[in-house]
Amino acid sequence: MRPLSIIYILCLLYTTTSIAQTDKFNIIESSYGEFFALDQETIFTHVNKSKYLPSEQLWFKSYIYNTKTLLPYVTTTNVYAEIFDDSGQLITKKLCYAEDGMTYGNFDLTKKFTPGFYFLKVTTNWMKNFKNEHSSVQQFEIIGNDNEQASEIISERHYDFQLLPEGGKILNDASNTIGFKILNNQGKGVKIASGKLIDTENNSVSTFVSNDYGMGKFEVFIDAKKPLSVSVTLDDGTELTKKIVPTDLRGIAISINNLNPDRLYVNLKTNVSTLPELLKQQFYLVIHRDGLLKKVDFNFESNKLDYVISIPKVDLFDGINILTLFNADKKPFLERIVFNETNKLFAKIELLGRSVDSDSTTIRLRSSIKDTISRNISISVLPASTKSYDQDNNIYSSFLLEPYVAGTIENPSHYFKDQDRKTIYDLDLLLLTQGWSSYSWNSIFLNPQKPYYNFESGIEIKGKINSNIIKKGSEVVLVSKDNQLIVTETIDAENNFNFNNLFLLDSTSISLSIQDKKQQLSYSGLYYTIYPKEFTDILDLNNVSIKRKANHSYIDNDFKFIYNDIVSLDTVSIRATRKKPKNKPVYRSFNSELVDLESTYVPTSLILEIIRQNGFDVIQKIDDIQILSRSKITFSGGIPPTVYIDNAPLNGYFTDLQYMTVQEVDELFISTSPSVNSLGGNIHIFTKKTFESGSLPSAFNSSTINTGFIMPQKYSSPMYNKSDQKLFAEYGVLHWIPNIKMDKNGEFVFKISNYMYDNIHLYIEGMCSDGSLISKTERIDINGNMN
Repeated sequence: MRPLSIIYILCLLYTTTSIAQTDKFNIIESSYGEFFALDQETIFTHVNKSKYLPSEQLWFKSYIYNTKTLLPYVTTTNVYAEIFDDSGQLITKKLCYAEDGMTYGNFDLTKKFTPGFYFLKVTTNWMKNFKNEHSSVQQFEIIGNDNEQASEIISERHYDFQLLPEGGKILNDASNTIGFKILNNQGKGVKIASGKLIDTENNSVSTFVSNDYGMGKFEVFIDAKKPLSVSVTLDDGTELTKKIVPTDLRGIAISINNLNPDRLYVNLKTNVSTLPELLKQQFYLVIHRDGLLKKVDFNFESNKLDYVISIPKVDLFDGINILTLFNADKKPFLERIVFNETNKLFAKIELLGRSVDSDSTTIRLRSSIKDTISRNISISVLPASTKSYDQDNNIYSSFLLEPYVAGTIENPSHYFKDQDRKTIYDLDLLLLTQGWSSYSWNSIFLNPQKPYYNFESGIEIKGKINSNIIKKGSEVVLVSKDNQLIVTETIDAENNFNFNNLFLLDSTSISLSIQDKKQQLSYSGLYYTIYPKEFTDILDLNNVSIKRKANHSYIDNDFKFIYNDIVSLDTVSIRATRKKPKNKPVYRSFNSELVDLESTYVPTSLILEIIRQNGFDVIQKIDDIQILSRSKITFSGGIPPTVYIDNAPLNGYFTDLQYMTVQEVDELFISTSPSVNSLGGNIHIFTKKTFESGSLPSAFNSSTINTGFIMPQKYSSPMYNKSDQKLFAEYGVLHWIPNIKMDKNGEFVFKISNYMYDNIHLYIEGMCSDGSLISKTERIDINGNMN
């Protein structure tokens, strides 16, 4: 079970009439804390583009985030990437390994796919526990010469004109802020040319405008005896009219001013007929998000209908804040979502320079160089005139906005594109018109989320030995030649055993046996189950934003845009002296680097000395050896790394390494970066004697891993026929870089091949170790000035 997280409850007092927290409020507080007790993952997936040719591959990078802590969800390891067709049927899937809150991979679209619309879903088993599942779902299209899908005819114009009062209700005999939005029959916002409020005699009371997405707001005093209507004229001349009908003769209204950079102003209003009953009640303005909760005690006063609460923004949560007004009987009267923009949320990245050579261009990006925060980004490089990148969300909107808003958001990335006053205003309009948050208070009070599904961490093998003759001191040994793995596990008093957190590749074999003290092997009575088991996921299209276009893309097939008969080699290493190439995936250490032993060191070089030269301090004493990280220092000194020999941990005792030389070692992997299980880094040593003895004895019980991890492939560029420059500029791919880490100078440096283009776009997404996020589209003029 996933451990319960701490619920942060901070109480703020903003008025002189505030009173101590009541037992009735404790019910609200405890229900809220219980509902959000399980830490929830949120995933954003960056794909290299959104329109593909049938001969291409889809490349992706997924980021996993904890919206409560606003940090990478570093404990996640098992991530499922799945592709569904446009009817919601699963076509293919793979299990990816996540590290430091990130994973990446690809899908070959040359198999099982025909032109049409598809969905890439990235999720985890743990996400199934949540009513508001924050999986990543990206729609993409495979284009081709399928003329059956060439057009969808829109027969007539139809508009949905909605009036959406701030807080959810229109109160009679009071001033109300009323938001509005106008949608066409495709669910897209439509900008109005002019709008006005009119009375029963068609006199104009006031005028207003909308933004580009058909949203706006106006303030008006509502008197049921003097009805008003709203009249708007669209750019195409269409006129729409809607009556303003009070929903409540008695109640409370709210108006928010979020444009001040330092303070949030909350205006609560009521009417004369409601005030007497409100004087008898205690109210709480609850400010909350993801299990975090603060409150302001509030009372209505005699002869006062209008109140303003001023809240310093430093006392709000970073990002989304949900404001709900409760009475002491835990009845929510109204709700409003606001966004608190802070520097903690966003990390800057800028183009530092580019250098053009005869065959390639080197590009340098820069982030902050004043700190040591780790940053990791993914970049899709496409011609500037591309038609194949159609993502309307980004890492900002996916983590900071979409989890909290009920319903579909048109072009969510717009609200973070330019962090200026207009964008802030547009975001506030969106939150006003979307109404109550995506979390239901009925569910919070009555249906707390329970951990019915396990938090998966690696591959798990659970077993039992049905034998009464197990010798004392026996253990279960697991051997996998394919995964270069030998591990043992103890047998408990009930004859059970459990291998946890294994990194095993898909379609590889494992073998288990019982080994006694004399190292005699037997598999008699040994039974086990491999987790995760095979499963079939579903995609609920009712909860997915579908971006079908009026005119589908297709390409005339009179020529070959991609050479289908050329084989691209993804992950081949050619080493002149290697006689027996071996595949050694490093357990829990994707970020480890292979040390080049053959060309850099002589056979008699000591492994300890090589470790010292690659980022660690090595201290040798008469009866002890210490290896300490240089990058992670505590009050008690350096932190030792986790060291493995043939995937068996040394558990801090490094004397076995004292005289080990290069001639004994097949491969050496070193990572100085901290990981979840080892803050001091990781060192993996594979000896030449490992698994060279041939086949295993018959005393082993063997199985095939059918739900194992898929190793990410190295990016390979499609072999384009560039005879049609226009087609290449619209649908071709220049490069995809899933993992670029910031160097010690705060720079990201990479190369792209020159394809006779002048302008390119970099689509950049990323995440930092402190939780700040990166998203930017950068245009580069290869042969001219930088923009």
